[in-house]
Amino acid sequence: SASTPAPLPPADEPAAADTTGATPAGPRDAQ
Repeated sequence: SASTPAPLPPADEPAAADTTGATPAGPRDAQ
């Protein structure tokens, strides 16, 4: 999910737990 936008659709991201902890300047920014 690091390569996808923060507010991504449920169907796009199978791992709901990943989107729950994902913030605009969170995991995807660290990567």
